[in-house]
Amino acid sequence: MSKRWRHSDATVYTVEYILVWCTKYGKEVFGDDETSLFLKKKLLEKAKDLEISIKGLSLGQSDVELHISVPPTDSPHYIVQQLKAHTYRELIRQFPYLKSRMPSI
Repeated sequence: MSKRWRHSDATVYTVEYILVWCTKYGKEVFGDDETSLFLKKKLLEKAKDLEISIKGLSLGQSDVELHISVPPTDSPHYIVQQLKAHTYRELIRQFPYLKSRMPSI
């Protein structure tokens, strides 16, 4: 079978989403390489924990775009909630000056 299909005990499936989110008021937060690399690293770590396959990741200065493949049991809302909450906490912990630029998730 093709690599595009994923398998579980009783099913064969492929569920893919393209998720895009922007910073509040379009503030440019991810402009420097250090912040972008840190965010990519944290997204990949959390995706591994959630058993999500990231097929594409694009960071603009004020937005994140993910192309992901997920199990059919996970809702898009749950995935976005987990990724945004984890990366927000880690970004604020690593770069405290971002709290004024990203006051909420």
